[in-house]
Amino acid sequence: MTVDEAEREHMVNRVPFGFQNQQWKELRSAMRPGDELWLYSRRYPPPPPSAIVVGGEVGYVLIRDCNIIDSIVVLVS
Repeated sequence: MTVDEAEREHMVNRVPFGFQNQQWKELRSAMRPGDELWLYSRRYPPPPPSAIVVGGEVGYVLIRDCNIIDSIVVLVS
């Protein structure tokens, strides 16, 4: 995913990532040539013995040389 795509996807009142704009700017400023921005989705496992998922999160991670450098969570359910 590109920075432009992420910003278009999460525009709030013409501000990328709305109230998280400062956190987004910090992540974006940490990017170097060759870094990758990945969209992720994670479900929280249910407590045994239940099979019902209890929630999850969606966000972006900044990847450099196969390592997570920074992240931002955009949705928690």
